[in-house]
Amino acid sequence: NEALLALCGHLNGALKNARKYDSIRRQVVTDHLTRLYNRRYFMSRAAEEMERSLRNQTPMSVVLIDVDHFKVVNDTYGHATGDRVLQAVAATLHDAVRTTDICARHGGEEFTLLLPNTPGDNAMFMANRVRRTLGGTRYIGLGLPPTAAVTISAGVATCPRDATTVEELLDLADR
Repeated sequence: NEALLALCGHLNGALKNARKYDSIRRQVVTDHLTRLYNRRYFMSRAAEEMERSLRNQTPMSVVLIDVDHFKVVNDTYGHATGDRVLQAVAATLHDAVRTTDICARHGGEEFTLLLPNTPGDNAMFMANRVRRTLGGTRYIGLGLPPTAAVTISAGVATCPRDATTVEELLDLADR
């Protein structure tokens, strides 16, 4: 009976440590504001997917998304409203991607999508769908006027058609 209690104590401690480790691991790869992956994680996964794309000769697309006029939002309505806008954009992006895709906050008001096994035309279609969804939504409770729309600009680049390094893909998508 004492051995069983001791074993339960050890298992309980191990479970607590595992939960703590998982929480720390998630914090390291996640943007605290949007709860999307962060740039570091995106770049790491993009390099892995680039290798797979080149090895298997399958397309991999990157979408770079920029929230339009974001400085005006911050300057006019305040940083708290700007944060809520970023969270709303992040939620829309997260809902738009497949479970195999990577959705990340690239920095500031920029987001990146990593779309394995996705030709450029499909990535462009998806980016336009997200753009229409965001632009057509009225955001109540963010601190914006009822008539305000959140719009984005997006660029797409595809491996191996457009480039064969992550940096080149991002540069092309940014242009």
